[in-house]
Amino acid sequence: MTSELDNITDFFWNPPFKFQAFDIKSINLDAIERVEFYPPATKLILKDGSEFVSVTQEGDVFDKERGVQECIMQYLFGDKSYHTYIRSLIKADEKLQNDKEKKLAEEKAAKEAQIKKEKENRDKRIARERARKEYEIEIQKEAYIRAMKEMNKGNEGC
Repeated sequence: MTSELDNITDFFWNPPFKFQAFDIKSINLDAIERVEFYPPATKLILKDGSEFVSVTQEGDVFDKERGVQECIMQYLFGDKSYHTYIRSLIKADEKLQNDKEKKLAEEKAAKEAQIKKEKENRDKRIARERARKEYEIEIQKEAYIRAMKEMNKGNEGC
């Protein structure tokens, strides 16, 4: 558990991706004059006259709340470049998840290989023991046969 937390802090202090630095503004909610909804678009108008528009893409469902969020993000970042930043964060998370899944798959494959090797070794040991027992039985059989022949030779003279 601790190593996962270490990886998370490494992720934030040394992210595996590079992106340009953004001057993020703060927003005073009183600066918003009004919000207009024109499905599938949302328009945010500030008191200084700035306008930000978010349009729902084809196939998506129009959501007023999401539209306002998009407009505020455009204002904070100054343009639509925040999409690139958000995508880079998502890709980094997906990479971490893929690495974790790959590691688990490798561990599972190694464990299965070890189990298979142990089974093969056990099967070989059992086969060796059977062969040794067969060999011992064959030796005893030959000894009994020789003993019977000698007894028959001894009985013939009587």
